Amino acid sequence: MQKKAHVAIVGYGVIGKRVADAVSVQDDMQLVGIADTSSSMRVRVASAKGYQVYSATKDAGVRMKASRVSLAGHLEDLLAKCPFSNG
Repeated sequence: MQKKAHVAIVGYGVIGKRVADAVSVQDDMQLVGIADTSSSMRVRVASAKGYQVYSATKDAGVRMKASRVSLAGHLEDLLAKCPFSNG
């Protein structure tokens, strides 16, 4: 059984959106979430696509929640879903 690489995207701009979409269709990768500081339409679209959204900073989380962005947590929570392994 092949293990999937857990991938976190930090920054959901022009490049981050494309990387997230590419990772989400790979058989050997799992997109565990995206982190950003914005509550813009692009972040709302990420949530609508089913991507878990995290705030990149705690201050951004306050603003994002105030804008009604559904957050799965903060950056530290997202990174904890991507364990590093040497093996």
